[in-house]
Amino acid sequence: MPDTSFAIIIPSYNSADFVAATIRSALIQNADKVIVVDDGSTDATPAVCAEFGDQITYHRIQNGGVCKARNLGATLTNAEWLLFLDSDDLLLEGAAAALVTKANEKNCGVAYGGVMRRGKTREEDTIISHPHIAGAPPAPALANFRRSLIITPGCAVVHRDVFAWVGGFVDGFQPMEDRDFWVKAGLRTGFAFCERTVLDKGWREGSALTRTDLRIINGLRSQLLLPAWCRKRGVDTCFLPASPTTLIRQTFNDAGYRRLWSIFPKLTAIALRYWMGCRV
Repeated sequence: MPDTSFAIIIPSYNSADFVAATIRSALIQNADKVIVVDDGSTDATPAVCAEFGDQITYHRIQNGGVCKARNLGATLTNAEWLLFLDSDDLLLEGAAAALVTKANEKNCGVAYGGVMRRGKTREEDTIISHPHIAGAPPAPALANFRRSLIITPGCAVVHRDVFAWVGGFVDGFQPMEDRDFWVKAGLRTGFAFCERTVLDKGWREGSALTRTDLRIINGLRSQLLLPAWCRKRGVDTCFLPASPTTLIRQTFNDAGYRRLWSIFPKLTAIALRYWMGCRV
C-alpha cells in the first residue's frame, strides 16, 4: 500500500497577525506533523505559536529567508509527503489528504489543486486552476518555465524523494523560488491535478504576488542557471524552449511591456555576467 503520511511546513516571519489562522487550517488536515519554522521573527509570532502547545512542532532559527526555513522544516519530519504552507494562507478542509490521494492514484511525485486568490477587493477574487500542466516529465517543467502556474507551494504536495532530488528551494531566487522548484521537480516526476480548490490565498501589500519586478529579475537568473544544474544531474537540456540569448531578449521585452524601466540596469548586469561566464 502507498504511504500516505504527510507533514505541513509553515515558514513564518513576523506573522503574528495572521499565522494563528494558518496553523488552525493546517491542524484540521490530520497531518502527521504541523511544523512552524519561525525565521527569527521580532514580533509576537513566538507567543502566538506557543498557544498551540504540542499540537505543532515549533522551531525558531536566525533570520535567513523563506527558502532556508522551508528546507529546514523538511528535515524535521519523516513523512513521505510535504506541503509548504505560507503563513498567511489557509488550507481548505480535507485539502492535504485529497492531494496525497491524487498523487498516489496517478503515481506522481507532485499533486496540486486550485487556489482561491484574493484581490484587493472581493470583486478581484478569482479561482486559479491550471489542470493542463499535469503530466509526465518534462511537460510540467515546460509548463512552469516562463511563469509558475502552481502559484503557491501551499496548494501542492511533493514527495520527499523528489524534494531531496531537486535539492529544496534555492535561496536568493525569491520570489521566484517556487517556479524554479516546480521546473526542476517537473524534470524528475509527473504532476497530478486534484480537481478541487485546496487553498485560500490572501492578498497583502508587498507580498510576492505584487513584486513583478523581482519575479522578472530572479526568473531570468533561474532560467540562465538551469542548464548547468541539469548537467550536474545528468538531465538532458533538450527540453529547454529557447537559447539563453533569446531568454534574455524576451525578459527585456517583458519588462518593457510592463514599463518596469527601473530594472533594466539589473537585467543588463545579469546578461553581461552570464556572457562573461560569471555567476548570475
